[in-house]
Amino acid sequence: MDKLDIILEKLEKLEAGQKELQAGQKELQAEQKEMQANLDRMEIDILSLRMDNKSIHRKLDVIASAVVDAQEDITMLNAQ
Repeated sequence: MDKLDIILEKLEKLEAGQKELQAGQKELQAEQKEMQANLDRMEIDILSLRMDNKSIHRKLDVIASAVVDAQEDITMLNAQ
């Protein structure tokens, strides 16, 4: 092998390595997009759970108020 062949071989190896790096970078970018999509879905789920939680607390407040009203009515009826 002369020097030119050695240089060409090294250049081919460098090009192959560069292609591997580019492929790895594309794969990493795809994984990052997938992770971002998962994070976006999780954020939507969290917001939905917060809304559900608020709704549940409002319903519990209504129930608690109805119980208090019923207890007052029972107390008044017992007093009569």
